Amino acid sequence: MGVALMSVQSRTATAQGCCSPSTTPISALQSGPAAPGTLDFGVFYEFYRLEGNRRGSSEVPDPQQRLSELHLANLSVGYAPWSRLGFRAIMPYARRSREQTLSTPTVQRRDELRGVGVGDVALLGLVQALPVRGLRPYGFSLGVGVKLPTGNVHQTRSGVQLPLDLQPGSGSTDLLLTSYGQYYRWPGWNLFAGHVWRLTGTGDDGYRFGNELQVFGALAREMGSAWGLSAEIRYRYASPDERDGALVPSTGGHRLFVVPGASLKLGTGGPALLASALVPLYERVTGTQMATDLGINVALQQRFNI
Repeated sequence: MGVALMSVQSRTATAQGCCSPSTTPISALQSGPAAPGTLDFGVFYEFYRLEGNRRGSSEVPDPQQRLSELHLANLSVGYAPWSRLGFRAIMPYARRSREQTLSTPTVQRRDELRGVGVGDVALLGLVQALPVRGLRPYGFSLGVGVKLPTGNVHQTRSGVQLPLDLQPGSGSTDLLLTSYGQYYRWPGWNLFAGHVWRLTGTGDDGYRFGNELQVFGALAREMGSAWGLSAEIRYRYASPDERDGALVPSTGGHRLFVVPGASLKLGTGGPALLASALVPLYERVTGTQMATDLGINVALQQRFNI
């Protein structure tokens, strides 16, 4: 995340963080296509908190005492009209905010900037590549899709346009490539892994967020008939942003998280409730950027036969 005072224009350099518009809402993409002839429906809530400064992999002082937060709600709808082909649409609504202290010999105040609105809609096609025939204790699917520039990138506060990292949208059309695999041979256990790769386009103002790769792997254990526990490792890489073909300082980097989680089945045939926390293990960023403090994901998922 980058520094932005109330008087700074939207073309000020903005650094990527876990709650920048360039970050893909991965929790809504951690699945393959819906079962044939079914409609799956999910509401995914993601919260990210960034606080403090990091230069490279080291913590450094932040004189402005910045605090940045993202609240993101994603509505995901998936449908599989055929045995191996399905489609998914993800519609986000975001609230992004940043607080910082302005300190001068004559002024001492705490300012907050906030952007709220519908984000960039994503549309995907998903192919069940494995198993080839019959039931097997594994599955593997591939997805390809597009993220559309449906979110607002021109929100203003007090007549001044918000920085790009606080806008609900990113302003670009991006390509999405995903994979998701499962192995569940052992009774009560489930292994799953996959990736989300986003190749970004350039917005109308010449700004291009960096390409993004997220890779995850997890082990889940059923602890009873209605609930279970999981442990996940998630890695995110983002390349530097560009403006008019030139690299933007303090953008891009590597982040590694451990993600403990739990799931609960709400009644017979009812929805599933999932919750997890993102705990940063390692961060190495380009230049100086805000450090990830915590992430929380909550999801409510239900499947309908149609």
